[in-house]
Amino acid sequence: MDNLQALYLELEASNAPLHFAWLCTIEDRLSLQKLRAHVHQRLVRVPNSQARAVSSGTLGGWTWEPDAHFVITQHVHRIRRQRLSERSLLETCEQLFSTPLDRQRPLWDLHLIETRRPPVYVFLKVHRALLPPEDDSAFLNALLDPQPQLPPSRIFALDGAPPESRETTHIGRGAPVRAWFSFIRAAASSPRQTLEQFRLYADAVVNVGRVFVGEEATVGPLKGPLSGKHQLRHVQLPVRLFREIRNRVGGEIREIVLACISAAVEEVLSLPHANGFPEPVLALVPVALGSEQDAQRTGTRAVSLIARLPGGLRDPIERLRRVSTELDQLRASDHPHHFRRGVAIFQALPGNIALRAVRAFAHEAPFHLFTLQVPGLRERRYLAGKPVTSVIPFAPIALGVRAAFVFMTYADTVSVGITTDAEHFGFADQLAQAFRSAFTALARAAGISAASIETGPAAHSIQQKGSPEPDPSRLEYREQRQT
Repeated sequence: MDNLQALYLELEASNAPLHFAWLCTIEDRLSLQKLRAHVHQRLVRVPNSQARAVSSGTLGGWTWEPDAHFVITQHVHRIRRQRLSERSLLETCEQLFSTPLDRQRPLWDLHLIETRRPPVYVFLKVHRALLPPEDDSAFLNALLDPQPQLPPSRIFALDGAPPESRETTHIGRGAPVRAWFSFIRAAASSPRQTLEQFRLYADAVVNVGRVFVGEEATVGPLKGPLSGKHQLRHVQLPVRLFREIRNRVGGEIREIVLACISAAVEEVLSLPHANGFPEPVLALVPVALGSEQDAQRTGTRAVSLIARLPGGLRDPIERLRRVSTELDQLRASDHPHHFRRGVAIFQALPGNIALRAVRAFAHEAPFHLFTLQVPGLRERRYLAGKPVTSVIPFAPIALGVRAAFVFMTYADTVSVGITTDAEHFGFADQLAQAFRSAFTALARAAGISAASIETGPAAHSIQQKGSPEPDPSRLEYREQRQT
C-alpha cells in the first residue's frame, strides 16, 4: 500500500468516514442475483477489491492482505421499501453514508434499493484508500459497461488492459519492515546521500506548507467538531446550459460550478440561524493544469489547492469573473508544482516516517469547504445489462470541515452532490436550492432564454422566467478570456 492510500486510513475517524459514494438510477427491474454476479465478475478490474487493509505494526504502516473469507453476499445487499420518495431515498442513502466501512473486510459496499415498481437505485460506497490517487471514479467505472452485453474477453479487462493479478497488488506484512531496514542500511552506507534526501524531504514539507498554510481558516458554522451524521442532497443540470454560458460569457464547467457554490454558501451563511459569515471563505478547489476535456475524462491533470471564494457580489457574471481570475492565478503560480513535488516525495518516504508526520500535524484542515471534481463519463453506461440513467457522486467530510461539494459529468448531465454535517451544519436543502437559484441567475444574466433554461434534466428545479439580453461588456470579457 502506498503512502497516499495509508494517509486516508490514518485520517479517518469514527465520526468522519473517508469514503466516496455514487447513487445510480436504473429505469428497470434488476434482480439481486444478477447484480451480484455482474459485480463479482468485474471485481478483477479493481486491484485490492477482495483484500483487507491491515495495520502491520509500528514499523510497517498499512498493507493489503487478500481476504480469505471474501463472499460477495457480504458486500452486495438489497433494501426494500414499500414506497420511495426522493426525500426517503436520500434519507436511506444518508444512513448508509454515515456508517463506516468494516475494516475487517474489503473496503467497499453496494446496496440495491428497490420498491414494487421501477426505477431501482444502486448506492455504491468505496473507501478513498481503495481508489487510485489519480482517479476517484475507478471503482464505478469498472462496474459500468459501455454496452448492454460485453463479450467475455472484455469483461475481465478494462479499456483493453490485462487484469492485475492478486500477487502484484498484495504487499506482505514483512515488506514495509524490509523497506524500513533497507532505508537504515542505505543511510549507514552513504550518509551524504541520506542527508540530501532529508534536505529534499524538508524542502517538500516547506513547499506544501506554502500551498496549504497561507492563512488560517476561521472557526465558524463551516468549521468545527463533526457529529458523524450526514445530510446528502444533489443538483442535476444539463451540460448544454454550461456550454451556452461558456459561449456567451466564458467560464469552464469547473468555474461555473465554483461560482454557483460560492453564491450558495454565501446565501446560506447569511441566514439568521447560520451564525454568521466568515471572511474570507477558503475552499479546497480543483485546479486543472490541462484542458477541461482532459480533467473531465481522466482527472489526472488537476491538483487540489486552496482558493478564496468571492463574497459580497450581486452580479453573477462578476462572481464568475472573480472565480476564473482566482483559478487563473493559482494555475499560473508555482503552487501546482510545489503540490505535485510534495506529493511525489511524500510517496517516496518510508511508510513509518510519512504516517508519523501525518499523526503529528494533520488535525484540522486549513480551509472551510471541500469542492471536488471526479472524472466523468461522457456516454451512458450499463449495469448488469440495464441502462443507468443518472449518476450522482457524494464526497466525505473530515478534518473539521462540515460541508463538501463534488461534481461530475454523466452523459448530458452535470451532477453536483452535496454533503453536510447533519447536526452542526444541517443546511443541505438550502445549499441545493441556493445553488439552483445561482445557476438560474447566471444563465439569465448570460442572456439564455427562460424556455431554454426550463428544458432538460433539471427543468423542475429552475422556475424563474424572463430572458434579459447579454451585456456587451460581458461578451467582451468572454473574448478576452478566450484570447
